[in-house]
Amino acid sequence: MRALLLFLALTIELQAQEYPGYRLEPAQVVVEGAKMWRAWEAPEGVRIIEADGNMRPFFLRRDVNACLNAADFISMADGDTVIGGIGARGVPADTLSSLIIDGDPNTSWEPDLGAGLNKAWVEINLGRVVVARRIVLRFAATGQGDPFLKFRVLASDGSYQFGQQGRREFVRAGQVVRPNKDQREFVFELEPQRPMPEGVVGEMVQFVRVELLDSDTTRAEEVSLDQYQHLAAADQGAIDYFRATATGRQIPVIQESYQQLPPQERGPVRRFRREHPRLAEVEVYALGDEVVAMTQKAHLEEGNFIDDLARRLLTDGLHSTVFGLRIYDPFRNQDQVSLDLGARFWLERVRLLSPHSPPTSYQIRISDGSLDAGGQLLWESFDERLNRESFLQLEERFPPREVRYIEVRRLDLLQSGTNGNLSEIQAYGEGYVSDLTANSPLMRLGQRRMVTRLHWEGEVPPDARLELRTRSGDELIQISHYFNRYGGETSEALYERLSESQRGPIQIEEQPGPDWSTWSELYQTSGEGFRSPSPRRLVQVQVRLRSGEPLRFASIRKLRLEFAPPLVDQLLGEIWPATGVAAGEDQEFRLLLRPVILPSDPGFDLLRLSSSSSAPIELLGLRAGTDSQLRVDQAQLLWPGPVHATSENGEVELLFPETWKAPDQILELSFRTRLFLPSTIVRVQVGAQGTAGVAQEAAPGEASSLVDSRSLVVVGELGRQSLVGKGRVAPAIFTPNGDGINDQAVLQVPIFQVEGQRRLRVEVFDLAGRRLRDLSTAPGQLSGEHHLPWDGKDEQGRLLPPGIYLFHLELDTDAKASGTRFTWPVHLVY
Repeated sequence: MRALLLFLALTIELQAQEYPGYRLEPAQVVVEGAKMWRAWEAPEGVRIIEADGNMRPFFLRRDVNACLNAADFISMADGDTVIGGIGARGVPADTLSSLIIDGDPNTSWEPDLGAGLNKAWVEINLGRVVVARRIVLRFAATGQGDPFLKFRVLASDGSYQFGQQGRREFVRAGQVVRPNKDQREFVFELEPQRPMPEGVVGEMVQFVRVELLDSDTTRAEEVSLDQYQHLAAADQGAIDYFRATATGRQIPVIQESYQQLPPQERGPVRRFRREHPRLAEVEVYALGDEVVAMTQKAHLEEGNFIDDLARRLLTDGLHSTVFGLRIYDPFRNQDQVSLDLGARFWLERVRLLSPHSPPTSYQIRISDGSLDAGGQLLWESFDERLNRESFLQLEERFPPREVRYIEVRRLDLLQSGTNGNLSEIQAYGEGYVSDLTANSPLMRLGQRRMVTRLHWEGEVPPDARLELRTRSGDELIQISHYFNRYGGETSEALYERLSESQRGPIQIEEQPGPDWSTWSELYQTSGEGFRSPSPRRLVQVQVRLRSGEPLRFASIRKLRLEFAPPLVDQLLGEIWPATGVAAGEDQEFRLLLRPVILPSDPGFDLLRLSSSSSAPIELLGLRAGTDSQLRVDQAQLLWPGPVHATSENGEVELLFPETWKAPDQILELSFRTRLFLPSTIVRVQVGAQGTAGVAQEAAPGEASSLVDSRSLVVVGELGRQSLVGKGRVAPAIFTPNGDGINDQAVLQVPIFQVEGQRRLRVEVFDLAGRRLRDLSTAPGQLSGEHHLPWDGKDEQGRLLPPGIYLFHLELDTDAKASGTRFTWPVHLVY
């Protein structure tokens, strides 16, 4: 029995092996659960992985309690690493965080009154400076504790007192000096301590200190004898004894004296419940989630930015660290500060904080990451601003928009000669991250496996997109990174000269080798065929969650890659010509395909040829033979011939009469097509007619000595070609009367240089500007020639009267490029 259990355990282990970010099973790779998704690489602060394993974009909030995530922020103070949320006299740090900044009103902290009031305080470090508008204190509920009798609340931005390094400067945020027995919630609005520009609100806060000023200690509340006796010993307070005089006065006496008094002089005995001043929650409400500190903190923790002191000091979350900006040099385009948030956030304001001597003039620019035709970021520049009054908080507000990059330029419009000091660059907004990318670890498949299909589960509401790409390969490159004891990266030569005590760790980074494919085209539907070369030993998956609305988001919770035995060991292909091809013009190509077939391989009897452009492919011929036979035109002609060929939707499919297993034969395909992209991918897949969904894609490589491209990518000569080419309507005059002659008008328009799937918006209008028909489409590949027919009917299917109508085309692009709107007239007659 024991042997059987051991065998079963070993079998299960062989069947499924879990690695960081995925699980390898005999017939598939599976990604599910929070632990696996957390192992995927994504920029800091852009995603949320829920307990049920759902990965979604981070939601940027307004008006947040900055205490709740204080422990997420790590800063350096006086040379020590400090985690936010820590600070109390006589209370362990983790205990404090779990009592008064945990969001739970049922947990609380009680000062040790026996140590004296001078030690009855608590100090909260938010981990970073926030722009706060109010501080809220909540005391334990009735029956669970008492509110503080008298107390005060102090706040600090982290700055130190002048000449008193190590002693922070606090200002009073609120104070209660009249005895408080009943009120259990206090809200203290923070008033600016310095002049502020109009419309700029909030005060800089990093530390909050709550001090207990007075307590009733053992006399919280008078109770009856019965109530007193039922109190726990820790809750029993003072007992006061009184002597009654003949005049009716009551004089307090000690218990021993009271017991010696005659009965007629014994006055009342008063019993009290002990006071338990308990603070349940401290809440500091900031403008919102602050994006810069949230997204840059990982770099600070890793010790990066050593060579970029400005960015390090301006994003560390500390008001106590300062950097003096240099004046921007427009001729060399240098001395600005640029920040990459790692993803697109919906922002509405950028704020600059300064402890003293702020810039007297400046400019802020933002970008969503879109590129111009030259590959440079497209920036939106705000007006140049003056700060004559030397305000210490400056703000640029704008309508909500997607922002990934922020740039700050210090100007010298006033020629003031001031230092231009800043402590922090901050950004605020509201909405889900609109564009985040997460990459899987390099998935080791154990051996060369043919990945057949990609499945996923997630939620994609309207105006949101879930995009997946893959790449594959066999080789890895290992890169060694050398660090000193302080976390700074150094060269191998310098590392070898360091003493053992000065050396840090050596980290090995693995990167895809030269045989890896580029990222595939987008997968359109779950369960479709694998789009990267296969079989391979390694695979990587990229997930991109996108949305065009701040309050909508896509999410993913599970992903699967299915395996099947490879049809052939290798499938290498190369195309000719591979460069210098004119765009939009017919071009003949020659594609050489070399299957490497082992005796155990099942082979193939189906071949598909397609490209990443929406353009028809005209097959000219298919031959098979050795290099020599192909060179002297002695190869076997398969098409026209025994192979059956069909063409549909820009794809050619070839069906072989029997399984192809010839080990030394090269297949040569000749075809004609047109290019519409700067780089067009030509895809060749082989399959088996009896095995649905199993397709093995060719990889670029040396297939034959007849050509020398080793590539399946054709580089086109597009020059200054616009995105939308010269379109036309044919026929320009049409008669939709059902006689089969000119019953439709077809808009024929070529699209260039647009990658992947996009919406092609085409509508029919009358001359009054009324929209009559929507002919919009979202083809799998937008670049190519498109034919959009119109039958002369409106959206309700009614034939329109004779007249002149307009085709209106609009192309959606990320970079919002010009030249993407066109109109063509068409004449409808009967």
